[in-house]
Formats: sequence, C-alpha cells, structure tokens
Amino acid sequence: MNCSSCGAPLPAKSNVCRYCTTLNETDLRTVRQRAVRSGDSALDCPRCPGRKLVVLHIPGLERLELDRCESCHGIFFDPGELEAVLDRVSGPTPSVDRDELERLVHEERAFDTKVVYLRCPACGQLMDRRIHARKSGVIADRCAAHGLWLDGGELGALAKWARAGGREHDVEAAARERERAAERARLSRITRVRSRDRDASAATADPAWDLSRWDDVLDVLGGLFR
Repeated sequence: MNCSSCGAPLPAKSNVCRYCTTLNETDLRTVRQRAVRSGDSALDCPRCPGRKLVVLHIPGLERLELDRCESCHGIFFDPGELEAVLDRVSGPTPSVDRDELERLVHEERAFDTKVVYLRCPACGQLMDRRIHARKSGVIADRCAAHGLWLDGGELGALAKWARAGGREHDVEAAARERERAAERARLSRITRVRSRDRDASAATADPAWDLSRWDDVLDVLGGLFR
C-alpha cells in the first residue's frame, strides 16, 4: 500500500509514511469512498484533545453509527459494532490460515503508539487495555459499559486477522481451553477422592488411629505413676 500524500510505499508494520510522516487511512480503505459522514458526534476523541469525533455510516451497515476521529483515524465502537464491521470488511472465511495468523502477529502489528490509558469518550472513565483476541496482536481500549476504542490502523489489522480466520481460530482455542479446564477439574476430583480413601484406609489399618485402644494405653501409664 502506498502513502496517500506522497505515494511512497508504506512500511509493512506502520500506517505512518517514513518519508512525509503522513498518518494514512488503512482501516476503511475498502469502503472509505462510499462511506457517508452524517455530522459531528457528541463524543470527544480520547487521543486528540479538544477534537470531536464524526459520525460515519458504512454502506450496508446504515444502522451503525461509527464515531471516528478525522485526525488520528481512531474509531469508537458501541457494543456489537466491531463484529458487524469485521463481517462487512472481511467477508466469509473458508478456513483458518494459521501461518498467516502467525505472520500477522509478528510482522504486521507493530504500530508505534505510546502506551497511554485513555478515557472512555462516553463516560470519561479510564478504559482497560486488553488484547482483542488470540493471534490478533491488537490491544483495544475497552469500557465495560460503553464499548471499545481502536487506534488508527488497528481496525485494518483486525480485518486482516479476520480474513485469515482469526475469529474461527479464537472460537476453537476457547473451546479447547474449556475442555482442558473440565479435564483438569475432573482429575482434581479423582485425586481428592483417592487421597480421602487412602487416609481412611490408613486410619483403619494403623492401631495408632484406633481410638478404642487408647484406653488401654492410658491404664498402663496410670499404673506407672501410682
């Protein structure tokens, strides 16, 4: 992909041109020309002080209102909106391309952004920074109540991840983890039962644990001190 300002090739790991330092649009380039801006949002950009986000509609997703910054290209997604956009920009995924997922993690996702905890544009509370999903390489800023923020370039990275079968891989990996957790719990229960049975057997077999015999021992000891 080339820089929209000077035409130079963009680095593989950045959406910032190394020659003219232009921050390029790499997120919605497949639908950008037909996307419709419908006015200013009520939300402020968490990255750009004093700048309002704009409301953007994507063809085919007219009911969604994406709050986007025209300066840093970051986007705020209400709950459920990101999955709808990924469905639109990635299309159907025939299979999981694990080699491509590994390549994307190690080669594609390396935007040089200083780590700052951002405030939610909706409520103003500090958002959590969490990896979006397995093998995505994208750390999203999340508000538990209102949604998540992706910096410029991160939606494009997630679209590549989705086209490589990242969402399917994530579902499969989560299912495997649940199976392993269930198996660990089953083995733990078996271990506890066996340990309890061993203790019960030891108590029955060892006279020291036979409380009925302690009376005889006490009688003998008592006779020694009379």
